[in-house]
Amino acid sequence: MIMFEGISRIIFDLDNVIIKHDHEKEAINICNQLGIKYSEDFKNEFAFMFQQLNRFVRNKMVTRHLIVSGANKYMPILMKHNKTGLDLISAISYKDCDISMDNAKELLEYLQKRGYEIVALTNWFYSDQAGVLKRLGLLNYFNRIYSWDNYYAKPNELSFIRALDGKDPLNCVMIGDDLKGDVIPAKKLGIHTIGFNIDYSKKNNQKASERPDADVKNLLEIQRYL
Repeated sequence: MIMFEGISRIIFDLDNVIIKHDHEKEAINICNQLGIKYSEDFKNEFAFMFQQLNRFVRNKMVTRHLIVSGANKYMPILMKHNKTGLDLISAISYKDCDISMDNAKELLEYLQKRGYEIVALTNWFYSDQAGVLKRLGLLNYFNRIYSWDNYYAKPNELSFIRALDGKDPLNCVMIGDDLKGDVIPAKKLGIHTIGFNIDYSKKNNQKASERPDADVKNLLEIQRYL
């Protein structure tokens, strides 16, 4: 078993690592906010928009205007209901169904007591993510949230350099659920990595060197390594 030593900073991805997402329930909630009847068309376009976001923002400074433009481009159903990407972003920001991943609070409490500096690196807006963490009672565990507001999104290496904040990569661990978005770019910079619930069945051509240093299926398993 790998035991990470000399670690001072832990960098968490948030979505589906700390914050649990039920995409269908969230899509229904967004439709309610927009006054649009939930449908398969909306569901499919909404999912497709998020699939395209990483490509859309990868090498650009991220602003709300940029994401609004992406929503207008990838979700024509909005125009059919006289709505825009701005309306969609506002609806996404309204949350009444926040859920944390199982054992998230227990893990964060453990890491905080161990003296680690805990930060988040997230591909979404600060105000929204901080709001969710606050409603879940988890915000105070994080020393800082690095969001994509007016900056670069993962997997752009500049977002990871920013999250290092001058720390030696060998003293940091990245915990994420996505190989291309979290693990591989972190490893390229020399950051230790822990993969959470990564589905390797869809990645048949994955190189061994691209695998995280440790894999876990339950957040509490991370305690074995830190």
